[in-house]
Amino acid sequence: MATFNIPKLPAPEGSQLLAQMMARSHGLKTYRLDETLRSGLAIIPSRYAFQAPDRLKSIVTESSGGSQMVWIGGTRYLRQGDGSWQVLHGGPPPVVPSFIWDFFRPFIDARILGRTAVEGVPTRVVTFFGKSGVTPLWFRLWVDREGLVRQAQMRAQGHFMDDRYYDFDQPILIEPPKGVQP
Repeated sequence: MATFNIPKLPAPEGSQLLAQMMARSHGLKTYRLDETLRSGLAIIPSRYAFQAPDRLKSIVTESSGGSQMVWIGGTRYLRQGDGSWQVLHGGPPPVVPSFIWDFFRPFIDARILGRTAVEGVPTRVVTFFGKSGVTPLWFRLWVDREGLVRQAQMRAQGHFMDDRYYDFDQPILIEPPKGVQP
């Protein structure tokens, strides 16, 4: 038998918590993100590191060998599996910090569902709706007392993404891969 908790209805309005979270999160200099993306068929785990204002590193694990990317300003270093690094120049730099929910504003019907701990850190759970064209997306964020997102879920048709954020403003140095010329 499955059991689950139903929040008190109506759930409290969550716009103020989202505004606090946005202000605090967009002041970060560094952070890390572990992500699991599911489509219903495939599972793709990824690990990211971010360094403001324009650096990120990603490692995507796939059965085909995965990939790595280091992106610094307008230069991207890409490697598939154990292959050689490729250097690509041009294009806009990454904006750091930025988060997946930034691209689906306005946030619609933000609600606080309750409180829970994420890895021992007290959080409030806020949920809201966003759109990408005609595609609806649902977000659930676990926000700590400092306004930082510790865990996030994004749900859309055929797209199930679970994120864990950590190492906020900790020393992270993202540089070109060793031995690779820009």
